[in-house]
Amino acid sequence: MESGASISEAPTQDALAAPVSGETSLRPPSELGLVTVQPDVQLLAASNQLLLGFTPTAWGEDRTAVDAVLSSLGAKAIGQLPAFHLLQIEVTGPEAIATAISSLQDLPGVAYVMPNLVLGPQRTPDPPSEIEGDGIEGDYWMSTIRAYEGWDGAIGDANVPIAVIDTGVALESDHFRGKQAQLIELPDLGLTSPGTDETGHGTAVAALAASSGADAFGSAGVAWQNPLYVVDVTEHPKGWSTLEADLMGMEAALDAGAKILVVARGPVVGDGVRCVANYSLYHEYRWAMSSALLTARERDALENLANTLLFRFN
Repeated sequence: MESGASISEAPTQDALAAPVSGETSLRPPSELGLVTVQPDVQLLAASNQLLLGFTPTAWGEDRTAVDAVLSSLGAKAIGQLPAFHLLQIEVTGPEAIATAISSLQDLPGVAYVMPNLVLGPQRTPDPPSEIEGDGIEGDYWMSTIRAYEGWDGAIGDANVPIAVIDTGVALESDHFRGKQAQLIELPDLGLTSPGTDETGHGTAVAALAASSGADAFGSAGVAWQNPLYVVDVTEHPKGWSTLEADLMGMEAALDAGAKILVVARGPVVGDGVRCVANYSLYHEYRWAMSSALLTARERDALENLANTLLFRFN
């Protein structure tokens, strides 16, 4: 070896460690605000929070680089979801969100950085009259979701639990007569009546997914044989929750043995009236999410989040 030459130091144990480890700890946002994702489009989100996801192959040194950037911006990690390689980040205010995203998104090991979006139900059924109370009326919805075609292939599996992560489910409804169902509680969310459906949305979603078919509404769930897990993530009168709550619900559902996760809500447009996307995770591990109003970066962020979930499934 030539004089003065040196061998690079071996990486430390910390550098090789997982970038996110330990217990799940996420904080509900204290304030919501509008985040501009396009010049003429604003989405409702936590006013001073971001969610950052690492790739499944990221190392501790990637976390060190992220922490250094956060420190330079006056930001900090305030929560984490290790199962999904995710950090919850607090920034100084709404004006700092765009700067933080642009500073973090291209760092090694970072899969996505995105606002902590508010998710809400799609509130524009067509025709609206087809929803009566908590009922899914007859043939319209079965045809709309192409249930009849699906039943040609399968009618469900009693060994494959479906988790509906939503506004709760009215299990006393006739839709679930004789249904094997289980409530998965999330104590960290501090809900006063977990499982209670304040809006009817979670009940409708669960009925479409897994109602028993023994009701008086003339409908049956896509997979009526499957057990049903109920994960209530919000008591908001409009059915709103922030994304970190839904992620916590996904983790709890997976830990309970769910094989299908249904998240049938999407980001809320700035007017707070409608949503621009609905997305679900299915047993086949397919991600379905579309929106003309989300930027390519936002779509990529949601898809990368799905890939992180898929990695955990496998």
